[in-house]
Amino acid sequence: ALVLAAGAQVCSRESLLNMEACSSFAMFLDRNGLDPLLYQKCSVIPRYIRINPRTPNVTLEDLRSQLGADVNQVGWLPGFYSMPDSVGLAGCALYKEGRIYGVDAASGAAVRALSPQPGDHVLDICA
Repeated sequence: ALVLAAGAQVCSRESLLNMEACSSFAMFLDRNGLDPLLYQKCSVIPRYIRINPRTPNVTLEDLRSQLGADVNQVGWLPGFYSMPDSVGLAGCALYKEGRIYGVDAASGAAVRALSPQPGDHVLDICA
């Protein structure tokens, strides 16, 4: 089942592609080879962190030890790690020292897609 943006409508992939109200969205997904089930409601969305690139001496074991959680590398997004959403960062020494920070994976994906190069000017206007 698929939960649309407002959460009010649930439909299968086939019915989504046939729904008049969703036709633009469905055409976008179809045109880009995206399965509508990617937008399925998740019961748990992981928390993401990134190692500060200026302090690269943080290992996966350091993260697991200090956060006390199952931390895993995000394979498609270098330098990013996922963990259960219940894990708090505020008490972690690595966080307090600025060696890691919480960040949404979408932010990292946007930077990766843009692939800024030295000398490029990037305006980050996200709140």
